[in-house]
Amino acid sequence: MSRLRRLLTARRPPLGPPPDLQRIWRGLGTARTAHTIVRDDHNRDTVLRILGVTDFANDLERSVETIEDGCMDILRIGTEIYYRPPGTEPCGAGPRATGERWIWADSLPGCTNHGLHPAITMIERLGRLRSVTPEKRDGERLRRHVFLLRPSAQQEDPMAAELHRYLELHSTDQMTWELWLTADDRPWRVRSRVITPRSWRTPQGLISMTSEHWDFGIPDRLTRPSPEDIPPRPSEA
Repeated sequence: MSRLRRLLTARRPPLGPPPDLQRIWRGLGTARTAHTIVRDDHNRDTVLRILGVTDFANDLERSVETIEDGCMDILRIGTEIYYRPPGTEPCGAGPRATGERWIWADSLPGCTNHGLHPAITMIERLGRLRSVTPEKRDGERLRRHVFLLRPSAQQEDPMAAELHRYLELHSTDQMTWELWLTADDRPWRVRSRVITPRSWRTPQGLISMTSEHWDFGIPDRLTRPSPEDIPPRPSEA
């Protein structure tokens, strides 16, 4: 038997039980965050990069989006997204004492909320552990766990149904989560990714969306803006 055939037919070692996500992430309140969105823009890829800090305990995220003519401040409170128009103040500047500083932009589906507990719940309910791989990065010995989320329209789980609708909106049917753990089970990095298959892509549609969290526990707790700084959504005005 050839070596290639032996490799293809060899039994893979069992992956073992998935990590206890609730225990691993308990008490980790903050992290650095990056979102990278790639879209098809008339046969040319447009890349949006958003860098910031997430406060999981308070379900807040403050970030800066790089755009062609500068940058724009982004604020997430739960599933609600707000922005500050470019040029009003330097990006990353702190909020004023009062006044409608932010403009409502969008509401994220609950399944895409990057808060700590919704992500844990979603992976535990829907995730299938696909691989566990040893790696070494920045001097750390790590284990990379890859979970595949592939919800079905027939599932009765409300979270599964919501994730299915979200993925269907972007012409795909699965989401990947990667979790890097240290030797003593500390989270080192978390990455979620949605990729639209090439044959399913539409003009000006999504090509890929990647979100990453790292540097867990950094001392950057965020403060929820006062009601005066957050205007109501258009439907609530």
